[in-house]
Amino acid sequence: MMMNRSWYLACLVFGSLVLVVHHVSSQESISISSGEPSYPCVYRGIPYLHSEVWRVDECTTCSCDNSSITCVIESCQPVFCVEPLKLPGGCCFICPYDVTVREVTPTIQVKHKTTNGHTTLFLAVEVKFRDAKDKTGVSGESLWELSAWIALVNISHSHTKIGFTEQVLNAGQASQWFIKGDQFIFRDVVYPFVAPASLMCDEAEVCVELRRGINAVTTDGRPFNFDTPFIGCTSLCTGRDLFPCPDKEGKHLHKDVWQQDPCTQCTCNNGTAECSTKECPGPGCNRPVRLEGECCLSCPYQSPDNSDLWITLVISTSVLVGVVIVALTIVCLRHRK
Repeated sequence: MMMNRSWYLACLVFGSLVLVVHHVSSQESISISSGEPSYPCVYRGIPYLHSEVWRVDECTTCSCDNSSITCVIESCQPVFCVEPLKLPGGCCFICPYDVTVREVTPTIQVKHKTTNGHTTLFLAVEVKFRDAKDKTGVSGESLWELSAWIALVNISHSHTKIGFTEQVLNAGQASQWFIKGDQFIFRDVVYPFVAPASLMCDEAEVCVELRRGINAVTTDGRPFNFDTPFIGCTSLCTGRDLFPCPDKEGKHLHKDVWQQDPCTQCTCNNGTAECSTKECPGPGCNRPVRLEGECCLSCPYQSPDNSDLWITLVISTSVLVGVVIVALTIVCLRHRK
């Protein structure tokens, strides 16, 4: 009897020890199963678990590794601007975006012309920026505005702006990023205008003016400084002239493709309409018909592109006829009885 009581007390004590060890392990993150202890850390009176990462200040980040604390302090690069700034939550002082344009050069790539004075220019506009320590690149959206107009070469009319357009850049071009030191070109800028029919190309030039976008938004929210807008011009005689192709429906621009009739497709090649006629195969039946809008003859109930529909129609008709025959046969048999 005493022996059984002793075994009972020993089991009770051992069970209690197991519960205590389990409680301690849950409080101090000690792994009993793996045998690898994971102790917490205490930093400035605040406990942190193993593998936990915390930020001390804007420049310092610490982590806990099994009761060992490691802190990393961010290093800052020197800044060369007059008024550096620090963004909310940032560690280092940075310069605002600051660009100064020193040259804007428009180039006419091609000209789409019509006889009524309507012309569309496709421009490439290269921009050169001042390179200095206090100058930067810029990234964001709606960064640029590019105006375009036709200026008369005659000195007495030098301030006349024909076909002035305030913004000729599309959304992608207006948001083009500038990386300091890289070449910067707006490509395929589309500028349509209407000029007097009597205006000769040697009497005018196309001009552009680059400015900071009114609604410019930078990627990290820092200010974007842009110096005085810059103007660049080039002769209207430069670039390749591309002429339209007239037909009975009107005028088609260079590279336009249109259907002259159901069988004829044309392409405009700088004033010349190049057309090709579709060749039709034999219809394969005695009484072919021409469907509306189609070029080639086709058999009734079957167009060249609907052979599956014709097959389905034949099968459906055959099945229907078979059902009718079976039904009539049943009716006849019942009447005989």
